[in-house]
Amino acid sequence: MTRKSNSPYSDKTKAVVLTLLAWNGGNVKVTATQTGICRASLQNWRNGKKVSMSALEMAEEYKEDLADLLEKKVYRLTHHMTEDKMVDASVGELMTAATKAIDKMLLLRGQPNRITENLSDEQYVDRVRELLERARARAIAAGAIDAQSGHGKLVSAEADAAPAVVSGFTP
Repeated sequence: MTRKSNSPYSDKTKAVVLTLLAWNGGNVKVTATQTGICRASLQNWRNGKKVSMSALEMAEEYKEDLADLLEKKVYRLTHHMTEDKMVDASVGELMTAATKAIDKMLLLRGQPNRITENLSDEQYVDRVRELLERARARAIAAGAIDAQSGHGKLVSAEADAAPAVVSGFTP
């Protein structure tokens, strides 16, 4: 006989909250403040306790979907930086937006979001170029940009749309 959960939170809610927790870099206090869910519950869910495998799997899907959207956004932002005509934003504003999106993308994928090694300026530039090329290749593979022209295929509404699971909170 399957035991019924006493939790007032659905698997979908837990998955969304776990996605937000990843977005916040694992910061339980911030996530508890944003959601109104007690820290103990968040810590349990993060540690795989009192949360179903279904909710954990949904959270992983949500995080990857959101990370993919951010990666497309980063490509679009960096693509605009290299064009002759700039959008209304300055290069600094575009770089700041790209940096924030990359940081969140890495957090959602469980990857390090800080450089912990000392790099020369040349090594740093090479690493950034490598990451941008990898993002471009992924965008081509995902159909977000045309491989021949290098131009984006997404319209603004599609690129800016957040997945339904994370609507309602502002990062």
